Amino acid sequence: MENLNEKGIFSPIQIFIIFLITIMLVSIIGVIIILLGGTTLSLLTEILIILPALVACLYFKMPLIKTFRLHKTSPSVILYSIIISLAVFIIGDEIDRIIFLIFPMPDVLYESMTKLMQIDSLMDGIILIVSGVLFAAVAEEMLFRGVLQKSIEHFREPATAIVLSSVFFAIIHFNPWAALQIMLLGLFLGYMAWKANSIFPAIILHGLNNLFSMILMNLPEEKLKWYSATTKHVNLYLVLLAVVILVPAVFSFNRACSEE
Repeated sequence: MENLNEKGIFSPIQIFIIFLITIMLVSIIGVIIILLGGTTLSLLTEILIILPALVACLYFKMPLIKTFRLHKTSPSVILYSIIISLAVFIIGDEIDRIIFLIFPMPDVLYESMTKLMQIDSLMDGIILIVSGVLFAAVAEEMLFRGVLQKSIEHFREPATAIVLSSVFFAIIHFNPWAALQIMLLGLFLGYMAWKANSIFPAIILHGLNNLFSMILMNLPEEKLKWYSATTKHVNLYLVLLAVVILVPAVFSFNRACSEE
């Protein structure tokens, strides 16, 4: 176990325990948020997501950079990550809308989630951006594409590790109506982290995805007519443009990663 710890890798049983403790903590805070409401507690949720893994890492004296996959990456990888993020969000948003038409979320739950993401004041905006964009992207990627996926890659092939980390990623969001979309996003996040051997590209995609979602939920419909041809679908031309951009961007991302 000592050699694994030096490489920043947890054993399968350690991974299971870390994830179990994490999901218990997040569940408790989730119940409190539902009962009390407000946006302040959402920041605490993101802190608790990474806390068990961080404590375990410090306890076993594991190297933080290796364990959490905090390796530096090149400016070109960052640039292509941003381009990919824009395209993935548009395509993913349309997939979201199609799935919700087939498998609609209960109105009560949808309204509750929308209310949690609503910005009613400057302070609400600051808290939501810090927790939902910055903290969520960094903490969740450190856990899922850093600790969990990196450790699973040691015992299984990368494809299996990417899929499993995406499953864990979907489970901890406690939203069966969005589980498929979250898993699809997780596959992209996992691939980018594996290819770059760094979670920074995944942090960019995750953070921008959350930011754009937050913006769409807070802008009035009349200001989004250029984006949404109808309330049920993203503008078809934007979706086609995103697909056209995504393919070469992924190839360029792969090439930039290989050149490092």
